[in-house]
Amino acid sequence: MRRPSLFFLTALWTGLLGGSLVGTHLSLLVIQIVALATALVFACGPRLRLALLAASFFLMGVLRSPESPWNLSPVPPDLASSATVPVVLKVETPFLAADCAERVNAGVREVVVGPLSLLGRQVVLRGLEKVAPPGGSHFTICGRFQPPRDRLNPCGVNPRQQSARAGVVGAVDVSAIRHERRHGIAACVSSLREKMEGLIRESYPGEAAGMLEAMLLGQRTNLSAHVQTVMIKAGTYHVISVSGLHVGIVLLVISAFLSVFGLRRVPLMAVYAFTIVLYVIFTGTQPSAVRAGAMFLVASLLRLLQWKTDFPNCVCLAGAILLLVFPHFAWDIGFQLSLGAVLGMTVLVPQISPSRGTGRSWPRKAVRYLTTSFIVCLTAQAFTLPIVLYDFGRASLVAPLANLVMVPLTTVAIAGGIEASFAMIFSERLATLLLKASAFMTDVSITATDFLTRLPHALIYTGRPSVLKLLLYSSSVAVLSFGTPRMGRSVKLLILVGLHAFLIIPLGRGSGDLLRVTFLYVGSGDAAFVEMPGGENMLIDVGPNTEIFGQAQNKVLSFLAMRGVNRLDKVIVSHAHDDHYGGLVSLLESMAVGEILVGGLGGEPDYQRLLERAQGKGIGVRTVKAGDSWQTGGVVMEVLYPREVGAGSPTEDANGQSVVMRITYGRIGLLFTGDATPEVQREILAGSDLLGSGRLRSRVLKVPHHGAPNSLDGGFVRALGAEIAVISVGTKFASHPSPATIALLEASGLKTLRTSVDGAVSLVTDGRSLELKTECGTEILETASAVSD
Repeated sequence: MRRPSLFFLTALWTGLLGGSLVGTHLSLLVIQIVALATALVFACGPRLRLALLAASFFLMGVLRSPESPWNLSPVPPDLASSATVPVVLKVETPFLAADCAERVNAGVREVVVGPLSLLGRQVVLRGLEKVAPPGGSHFTICGRFQPPRDRLNPCGVNPRQQSARAGVVGAVDVSAIRHERRHGIAACVSSLREKMEGLIRESYPGEAAGMLEAMLLGQRTNLSAHVQTVMIKAGTYHVISVSGLHVGIVLLVISAFLSVFGLRRVPLMAVYAFTIVLYVIFTGTQPSAVRAGAMFLVASLLRLLQWKTDFPNCVCLAGAILLLVFPHFAWDIGFQLSLGAVLGMTVLVPQISPSRGTGRSWPRKAVRYLTTSFIVCLTAQAFTLPIVLYDFGRASLVAPLANLVMVPLTTVAIAGGIEASFAMIFSERLATLLLKASAFMTDVSITATDFLTRLPHALIYTGRPSVLKLLLYSSSVAVLSFGTPRMGRSVKLLILVGLHAFLIIPLGRGSGDLLRVTFLYVGSGDAAFVEMPGGENMLIDVGPNTEIFGQAQNKVLSFLAMRGVNRLDKVIVSHAHDDHYGGLVSLLESMAVGEILVGGLGGEPDYQRLLERAQGKGIGVRTVKAGDSWQTGGVVMEVLYPREVGAGSPTEDANGQSVVMRITYGRIGLLFTGDATPEVQREILAGSDLLGSGRLRSRVLKVPHHGAPNSLDGGFVRALGAEIAVISVGTKFASHPSPATIALLEASGLKTLRTSVDGAVSLVTDGRSLELKTECGTEILETASAVSD
């Protein structure tokens, strides 16, 4: 077998992922089988030995799996509630990890204030970017502890499951940190990081500085949402993560410095190993950096022993060692992508890359470089594309071209930054000059990549592929990689391109004759996705602006990506408050929009700027008022308010100008109210006689203003004859929803659902009956009633 380590890694990973399927009563049997298999290895032929070793790795994975019943650390009963509690904890983190990220895992050494069951547990520290860097690895934190919650939106990650796999019992939102005195190497390294951060920000302030910090120091706190969006659309997000590229550049720089001393192999390998370990610590021991460092250490050890090095075997061996030591890496998306990309390149590039020609002319060299670079990008995606599509539902079509631009430029920038870190020891002025040059190259790479992302269909949303599609793709790539030694290079390249197209091209997703509405959980805001019979869709409100929190994409966009939605026919913004329109910031950058409907063009300055940006992109912006209606696929949309198009101003309460709209399909009606005030509700009720008595009644009510106090008029609720009330609400305001609002709804006979508790609310109707379910498990199946005439 050419590369047995691949089979051992696969067996180990399968054991880690399947650990939850093995009961506790099998633990003794598993241990016995491992011992027996290990003993038989020395008394059998090569093929049987390989099979037994693979079985042993599988069983070791089962034993090490965080999901195995004997390893699973359940949340203690006193911590399982969804309420937050104040805590003061003495914690320990991986060396310098808290200096490098806004969230890290930490072990609780002492509970000063809070539940004593936290002692000895692992927690996630969040919000470290808002407090001073603690330095070192031991410190005292103040904050609020929150246990993991269930998933609240379809297709997203399950926080409770994710926490269990990582071995943590919850998260602490840190409000303050008390430093402990730093000594020795911790003080030196932390001081060097702080000095480096200051020089980067001073030398070249702006987006480039934030990206340079991410690439050099592993710190993404100052990485702008715009840069994140560009990297996602271009398929070049990997350059931001500290990975094998960065470790390789460090070794190249060190080699250049040491070449003048003519060191022998043993001391040279020792220096390399020390440098790699120090650099991984310096960047916060991120999974991708640890994986890259382990891979280079394995390769260095083999070279030191003068063994013939098979790079794919080194990659797989390093991956197996890391998974045995850190089993939770099996579920870390960054680790999966970095290991998969390197494995894809090492396995497939030698098989597909064109043979070295004899021509030395510049045109031939340029063609060869471009071809090889394209093949490297394609092979890196071969092993990672299924992971990306399954977890994110998106694919960048400009990734090969963008990587041709981004990787060389960022390589130079990273090399200059690493040289600057060495130069700081001798001359701060020289370090500043090097950092300015690095930041300039970073700025150029951002600008060039941003240009490429503006090409048509640069990023497409494929949705999550079916299991059958993933199996067909994965098995085909495996056969292409290991089972076709005599196939020509060009044929393999064409087959690989075809397999990418097969996996990326989304299948048609028609809704048949059903109306589907999903009320999403977007925190403290509103967003509802409506899918019409016949395929058209509509988004009613778009949630808050996540860009102010440094996030590239909001929950709405993530949901649409996983559903394979590449175009929104209509976006309705109920009124000019950020929790209803703010999501347009990322939506306009990432998705095609046919038309935006609003109640008025005036309002907050940010709202007006967003509408102007939409018009600049050629998106129609249309105002609507009471009496406007249209029909799509048998679904009738009627606007009930405002009576006239509002002028709007920054000081005017926009809630009073909310677009109130009723959607009717057959005998089923749904009423969307935005943040309509009780005065607006009474005005609509007073005018219902003009509309006809049946034109107001609805089965489902989207409760206005997130159920805030005094947000509902009792007469309006009773006139609707509704049976289900949906409150789109987060945790920002403790008064939302108000107990009085809940009591009014229940007294009127409505079943009340809250997105902050029940998760996303999805309903499907054929115009006669209504099927409703929530992300947290509530299901309602109702027959039709006469709700409209």
